[in-house]
Amino acid sequence: IIQALTRVVNTNTRVTKGVAKPTTGDIVSERPLVEEMEMIIDSHVHAGVGDALTAPWETSADIEVSLRRMDACGIDKAVVLPIGAGNFARRNRETAEIVARYPERLVGYAKVSQTEDAGRVEEMLTEAIEELGLRGLKLHGHPNREIMEVMKRYRKPVLADVKGCVYPLRHVAEAYPEVPL
Repeated sequence: IIQALTRVVNTNTRVTKGVAKPTTGDIVSERPLVEEMEMIIDSHVHAGVGDALTAPWETSADIEVSLRRMDACGIDKAVVLPIGAGNFARRNRETAEIVARYPERLVGYAKVSQTEDAGRVEEMLTEAIEELGLRGLKLHGHPNREIMEVMKRYRKPVLADVKGCVYPLRHVAEAYPEVPL
């Protein structure tokens, strides 16, 4: 991947003082060469063991395999998300244990369910952030006020998989500008 990106940069740009600039027309933007970037972060890596046996993100994902792939591609860090569905308190603890083995390479995010965990989201996220050291939230679907109030207090990011329905996130962003989405 890095070789391909370097080839594209080298064939479509000229380099002046370490900055790649387009060779045709007006200069629209400047961008650093791939090899000069400070860090590459994969923002979506699953790890752990789930209860279901229906799909990779619910069954099992070995962090050792992910780390080898990261090394092969030149990826410096990864955001690790809990695997599976249900019992997210347990999944969050497992994620924290995985991240603790490689703190220089991994950043952990918690997970909660808007419906199954309703009424205990604050307790779960407080444990995940304060006790387990997780640094954000991965969510399937749109966040609700219960979730966003907690994330506002901690000013931690929310990674929401909204399954293609992005527009309603506008309302969330307007109501909670302090929370990175």
